[in-house]
Amino acid sequence: MKIITDCEQGSKRWHELRLGSIGGSSISSVVAGGQGKTRTALLYRKAGELLSGATYESYSNAHMERGLEQEPDARAAYEWEAEAEVYQVALIQSDKQLQHYSPDGCVDTGLIEIKCVIPSVYIR
Repeated sequence: MKIITDCEQGSKRWHELRLGSIGGSSISSVVAGGQGKTRTALLYRKAGELLSGATYESYSNAHMERGLEQEPDARAAYEWEAEAEVYQVALIQSDKQLQHYSPDGCVDTGLIEIKCVIPSVYIR
């Protein structure tokens, strides 16, 4: 396992490091997805990235952008509440660079994933 800290999430280098690799949010499509259309499309997309060297433009919307803007405040709130220091990393790669994960932070006991959801989702 490699922990990459010399770039920021979303940077050009970060995208290059993820090229052709299955991410943490996509792994269920490969492992549990069987031979479905989602799994097949993902694997074709990753093969295309490897062959072309071009990264896939992922989906985003205003709510997702808002979540990214609020992430530093949410991370600080977690540190305060958990009395734990959060370390930021760009990427954690498997040894063969076939899989990766980009956590929102690392703590002594593991990883954190921050979600700043819209009110209706929070209430639910």
